[in-house]
Amino acid sequence: CQITAFQTGTEVAHLVPEHEKPWFLSNSMEQYNIDTTLDSDNLLRDLSNALLLRSDIHTAFDDRKLVVFPKQAADFVVHMLEPTPDIGQIYHNTLLRKPRCSIEFLFARFAWAIFPSLSGFL
Repeated sequence: CQITAFQTGTEVAHLVPEHEKPWFLSNSMEQYNIDTTLDSDNLLRDLSNALLLRSDIHTAFDDRKLVVFPKQAADFVVHMLEPTPDIGQIYHNTLLRKPRCSIEFLFARFAWAIFPSLSGFL
């Protein structure tokens, strides 16, 4: 896991979720893919759109309870958007380990996670 360093119980988490494919295509996000030979059915399965996460953290990530946030010039940390009984206490502000994904996908995921909570503000 790129947050916890666990090897057991990990899963691939997509930064831009599969159901956001229309947005992905309309914004030409495939330009940030590593593998330029992927067909249109597999564009979101590129390694640059993926993080390896422990299953419970993957669930919290998909539930918009946590994001990966730029902290310094080249570092990204876990930031909790919604408290959890255990994950937040242990991993809030934890440095993301060796991100091999595209920075553009990290920023897209950050926006995807926070924009729904801004509806009353914007």
